[in-house]
Amino acid sequence: MVSLSGDLDIDSSTEFITRVDAVTAAAAVHVIVEVSGVRFIDSSGLNSLVVCARATADRGGSFVVAAPSQYVARVFDLVRLGESIDVVGSVDEALALHTAASQRADS
Repeated sequence: MVSLSGDLDIDSSTEFITRVDAVTAAAAVHVIVEVSGVRFIDSSGLNSLVVCARATADRGGSFVVAAPSQYVARVFDLVRLGESIDVVGSVDEALALHTAASQRADS
């Protein structure tokens, strides 16, 4: 699980992508990005979430964004981010999605 806080913007999005890529490059993993502490997100931040989700899926893993603040959830709704990647209201919901994905993979 990755917990983000502060701003996810042009200044921080490249580092975020690099760190997630380093973790997922070695093996198919299930990534939860907890964003309850994010107070601002711009198009670069949104793009970084999509890039990481696609790269993780391409490696056989799963990627879920969890617990957006009211502001961040509003931005996600406006750009329809939930149509591109999984966005859930809590870390518990994200864990449940990962458990379901793991069970499907094992079947």
